[in-house]
Amino acid sequence: SRPAATPATSSAKAASKRPKKMPSASALAVEVGDEITKAPSTSADAEVEAGEEVTKVTNSGDFWRVQIEAIYRRRNPHKLSEVPGMIEKYKGKELMLYKKVC
Repeated sequence: SRPAATPATSSAKAASKRPKKMPSASALAVEVGDEITKAPSTSADAEVEAGEEVTKVTNSGDFWRVQIEAIYRRRNPHKLSEVPGMIEKYKGKELMLYKKVC
């Protein structure tokens, strides 16, 4: 028969299974050549720093368009010009389009 687990033993096992805490985005640094630069604190800061304009979202159609454009901007930039046509085709069903794109 096995001895009963003591509280100290079981909590130590549980602590070892917990994921390690990740550093914050502002604490991360990216090496560029010989120069080290800090990563932007948020993705919104990255867009503003990249010189892109900030889009004000006023309705759900704008929200989904911005989300889909962000995916294509990162993953498939040459198809970014097709987004307005896709939004028109899926008008009223933008969530379904978003799920297909993802």
